[in-house]
Amino acid sequence: MPGTSFVDPTSLSNDTLRDLLMTTMQQLPWDGQFEVLQKYHDYPIVNQWFAKDRIAFDGGVSIVRQVQVTETGGAHFTRPYTPEAPSVGDVQARLRAQWVQATHNYSISRQEMMRNRNKAKLIDLVKTRRIDCMMELANLLEYYAWQVPTSSNDDLAPMGIPYWLPPITSAQQTAGTYGHSGGNPSGFSDCGGIDASAAKNARWRTYVDAWSNGDGDIDDVDIKRITRMLRRLKFNPPSIVESLTQAGLNNLRLYSVEKIIDSLEDRARKSEASLGGDVGKFANTTVIKGIPVLWSEILDADTKNPMYAVNHDYFKPFVMEGDYLRETGPMNDREQHDVFTTFVDLQFNYICTNRQRGGGVISRV
Repeated sequence: MPGTSFVDPTSLSNDTLRDLLMTTMQQLPWDGQFEVLQKYHDYPIVNQWFAKDRIAFDGGVSIVRQVQVTETGGAHFTRPYTPEAPSVGDVQARLRAQWVQATHNYSISRQEMMRNRNKAKLIDLVKTRRIDCMMELANLLEYYAWQVPTSSNDDLAPMGIPYWLPPITSAQQTAGTYGHSGGNPSGFSDCGGIDASAAKNARWRTYVDAWSNGDGDIDDVDIKRITRMLRRLKFNPPSIVESLTQAGLNNLRLYSVEKIIDSLEDRARKSEASLGGDVGKFANTTVIKGIPVLWSEILDADTKNPMYAVNHDYFKPFVMEGDYLRETGPMNDREQHDVFTTFVDLQFNYICTNRQRGGGVISRV
């Protein structure tokens, strides 16, 4: 009839398609795990730290923890009736770190949805886009777990392992100051808000040592240095202090470059017949004193040929509660009215709660 507008009964509004997309996403809930992520051969840090029982959810303007770095020094022997002067000392320091944000997104166009309205096809389409998004986030998180912020003003990059466990410096090597002498990372006046160069905070230092030659070939002297580092990273609290937990090395792992892994595996093959050797094989993995030595290919770019000892009991991602891989959407706007975008956001930082026990690094200078 004249003046009557014709409406195609088969057309679908954006709202209808968005509802369909949201229903599809609800049948594919993201569980926070990284399983099909293959830019790298392995994701040793992401898979360890982002396990559901390892994440520390927190809130506030920044991440803050109290660390006891010394004692009052008041313990002493006495005699009956000797007057005592109670003393209270400042034995704590404040660990502080800022939140950093990571984000990514994935999109599906109206045209793609119209062509894949079959439920199975749409689920496959959403799954593919979501996996691609999560893969890139996992790549980002793994890579920056092995990086150091550019400066104290860098509010984009998280505090990776080399920030908390800085390698030995040329000055330390010249002075022969090995052991727990790893102080503030290069270019920083503190580490996590605590100045490790201050005498009071000497226990807020990490273990450092240097290779005998540094070219990646491991000799007997280097094995001795690795086993000595493992020995000195084990701290057992006194039994009379009941609130302190036993500190073991069950979650300690060694990470290094491929050249050092090759050298250690060569030694392991040659020593298989000698039971009780420092370097051996277990479940197809090279071990030193029973501690697995794992390849992290991101470290291959580090010319210092480092070997990091990381005790995962003292490393974890602190995540803003409510911002753990939070998905927002799908949504669209006027500029891209036929595109539905879902955003994934994470607010976090990598934290070492105890640098003394957290690990160490052997490297070249």
